[in-house]
Amino acid sequence: MCTRSAASMAERKGPMRCTRAYSATPAAQAQATPADTRDYLSVHVFVNVKEGTEEDFADASVLNAINSADEPGVARFDVIQNSEDPLKFVLVEVYKDGDAPAAHKETEHYAAWRDRVADMMATPRSAVKMKVVFPPKPTNWDYPSVLDDDDESEEQEVFCHHVTARVMDGLQESFLDATILNARTSMVEDGVARFDILRHIDDEQQFMLVRVFKSLEAKERQENSMHEKQWKEDIAQYLEGPLGQADFSNIFPPEIGRWEYRSKLAA
Repeated sequence: MCTRSAASMAERKGPMRCTRAYSATPAAQAQATPADTRDYLSVHVFVNVKEGTEEDFADASVLNAINSADEPGVARFDVIQNSEDPLKFVLVEVYKDGDAPAAHKETEHYAAWRDRVADMMATPRSAVKMKVVFPPKPTNWDYPSVLDDDDESEEQEVFCHHVTARVMDGLQESFLDATILNARTSMVEDGVARFDILRHIDDEQQFMLVRVFKSLEAKERQENSMHEKQWKEDIAQYLEGPLGQADFSNIFPPEIGRWEYRSKLAA
């Protein structure tokens, strides 16, 4: 079962957290790791459930995520919940190649999840497919099969901040140069777990930045840093409109060691 964090959802409009652990099967551990992420695909599935079904949906989705993470073509399968609206979830599915999403939908656990949550949907699910831009190392995307120590195995709420940006055509590379520089600077800061950069497959002017922090204090420090302010100043000339922003907390995975980059300096 998934459980709530310290305060109730009603009190804090916050997420449930799951205490069900994940450990890779021998077959998944034996899978060869690609040399880079050029074929990796990030699919974000947006879900809006009916009031009163949040816990059932979370529980079903965690079970699906645990099984999905053992698929040979899956790098990660995160389940996150909107911090302002607990009826909204995102499934962040990262695949190692373009064939893996179709293979995932052929599995028994996906079919079981789809049928179990069908009546929980307030609106039809939607999905966006994106290329992985940063970081380029697969080890910074794939769930580790083994966590090295007690600190990595600790269950911890993390704070996921999604930023969407629409960039003027012809200025995408300039935007990426500035954004990758900011990501490399941010990712070595204390309290920053992830700083991913994604680009929509069907619309190359559209980008998503997935930032994951170990605490709200770390998020605030990063947002007030000089390099973040410089980044916003630099990219303003490239944007077609204001940045979009949304905040989420993790349901799965619960362990901090499955959120953090494995090799920050070599990302």
